[in-house]
Amino acid sequence: MIKLYFFTLISFVCTQVYANYPPYDAVTTSLGGSSVTYISPFSIEFNPANLCFSPSKISINAQNRYGIRQYSKVQLIGNYSLNKSAIAISYQAENGIVLNQKIALAFAKKFNQNLAAGVTINFNRFSSQNAYYQSNNILTFNAGLHYQINTKNSIGFQIENPNQSQIIEYPKENLPARIRL
Repeated sequence: MIKLYFFTLISFVCTQVYANYPPYDAVTTSLGGSSVTYISPFSIEFNPANLCFSPSKISINAQNRYGIRQYSKVQLIGNYSLNKSAIAISYQAENGIVLNQKIALAFAKKFNQNLAAGVTINFNRFSSQNAYYQSNNILTFNAGLHYQINTKNSIGFQIENPNQSQIIEYPKENLPARIRL
C-alpha cells in the first residue's frame, strides 16, 4: 500500500516537473522543454542560477508558432558575468489574444565552485483588444539553484511564480506556479 502512495506521489511530481511550457529558445524546444540545467543567457527564464556559468552575451530569440502571426514572440536578453556572480536583463513581447510584454531583471551568485543560486524579478504588462481581458500589470519572480556535479552532469531546481499573480479579477484568473527539477 505504501508503494502505491509513493508511486502516485512520484507520478504527480513528475507530471508537474516535466510539464514545462513554453520553451524559450530553439535549444530548450529541442530538449522538450527540460532546460533547468541548460546554460545559456535564456536561463533568465528557466533557472537564473545558470547565469553564473554562462559567458557574457546578448541574445535574441524570435518564434512564430504554427505559422500564425497571433502566436509570435520575440525576446532580447543581455547578461554580464563576473567572477562569482552574474546579472541579466530581458525584454519579451508575445502576441495572442492577450499581448504580454515582460521585462525581467535577474541576479545570480556562486557560493562555491559548483553551487549557484539566482533570482529573477519579472514585470508583466498584459493588454488585449478583447473586452473579456482588461489591461493589467503584475510582478512575479523566479528562483533557482544549480549544482555542477562534474563537467558533464549537473542538477537544478527552479520555482516560478510561487505567489500565483492574478491576471484578471473576475473571473479570477492567475498565472500558474511552476516547479522544475
